[in-house]
Amino acid sequence: MTVPPGRTRIWEIDFLRGLSIILMVGYHLLFDLGEMVGLGSFPARRSLIPGRLPVTFVNIAGRHSLLIYIVHQPIILAILYLFRLIR
Repeated sequence: MTVPPGRTRIWEIDFLRGLSIILMVGYHLLFDLGEMVGLGSFPARRSLIPGRLPVTFVNIAGRHSLLIYIVHQPIILAILYLFRLIR
């Protein structure tokens, strides 16, 4: 990617973009593999874990991961934008 004269690239933004893509690919790989294995291995579609899961931070965060993602993305972008204005 070419940079216009007089402007510099912010390596932090490039790093975070690359990291988010790597994490997204890894997440989708695990999710898709789980779906493929699960469909063939568990035709009854019942959970192997008896009862309900305990209420922990990880379980709560997992159930609300989309909301967490939607809320934290604009916050991170605003912080990076402010960082760019200060710099």
